[in-house]
Amino acid sequence: MWERKRLIAAVGMVAMSGMLGTVVRADEPSTYTKLCASCHGQDGTADTPVGRALKIPSFEGASFTREQIEKLLRESQSHTGLAERLGEGELDGLVETLNALAARP
Repeated sequence: MWERKRLIAAVGMVAMSGMLGTVVRADEPSTYTKLCASCHGQDGTADTPVGRALKIPSFEGASFTREQIEKLLRESQSHTGLAERLGEGELDGLVETLNALAARP
């Protein structure tokens, strides 16, 4: 009984700290994977059902600044509310990921 209570308490604490953003795991998907890849593709080519349907261009050869991405996320109807959901580090990580995908041969 005591072990079960400790397990439940431990799981609850991990869940709470995860909601607060204090637990970061190496296996946690990136912001891009969580929020962008379903439309833009894991490789940034937009070769997904949504990407093809909406004719989303590939990131290949592009270059992105933090300001450009922040503006796009704020003004794009298809990205409504996304800018407000991202923390500073997440936005910076997203820009880094986008530029890495754009530079892939």
